[in-house]
Amino acid sequence: MLTDDDWESLPHNTESCFIALIDLLDQKIHEAEAQDDWNLEREYLSIISAFVTFNKLDVDIISEPESEQNFRGYWRVVSGQLRKQKTLFRLSQLDKKNKGIVTELKLTANFKSKINGLLDKIRSLTEGSGLSENKKDAIFSKLGALAAEVGRDRTRTEALLSLYLDVTSTLGEGAENLKPLVKPVEKLMALFGKAKTEIEQKKLSAPKAPLQIAPPSTEDDGRETEAASDDEENPF
Repeated sequence: MLTDDDWESLPHNTESCFIALIDLLDQKIHEAEAQDDWNLEREYLSIISAFVTFNKLDVDIISEPESEQNFRGYWRVVSGQLRKQKTLFRLSQLDKKNKGIVTELKLTANFKSKINGLLDKIRSLTEGSGLSENKKDAIFSKLGALAAEVGRDRTRTEALLSLYLDVTSTLGEGAENLKPLVKPVEKLMALFGKAKTEIEQKKLSAPKAPLQIAPPSTEDDGRETEAASDDEENPF
């Protein structure tokens, strides 16, 4: 299922590798022709199980059912659990990255326009997703909170992380019809990241105020003048 090149392309960090491995295996399943024997899915789970065991990760993978007829439901549950774990690792990385960094951004009009465009797209996709009304309302609430933040002079990024968590955790629970939302939400994350980078670069490149050297005090000048006069009057 995976080639040597696939394995070598994976990141060295364990959490990043797990995320990339899930994405790669999902892609392989998506690209393969539909099969009734579930062999690809079994190989998928075998690879993930080996990865989890080798890296001693605290990730539970429920046992495969004995009955072949129950495998479809089993696959839906376990793949949802793995996506949820992938989300947890992503949030862990974001938390480590953002610690000690200001979580308020002064967004430009251009960034605000692009972000609002993505929010409209996510709102439209959610409306047609087929989710329950409760799930839709939860996402709409997060979208509204983020839109309100974007409208402020300074935007707090906590609202973005809250939306990301809500979408990805809902997807992890098996909401397959929510998959189209993942890409625009990730674009939203990338936009905020780009805005933060530009703001930090501007701060670093801003010209520093020149050092001010205090002029000699009048009192010192007076003492030096008096000493010079004494020297002229008393050469010996």
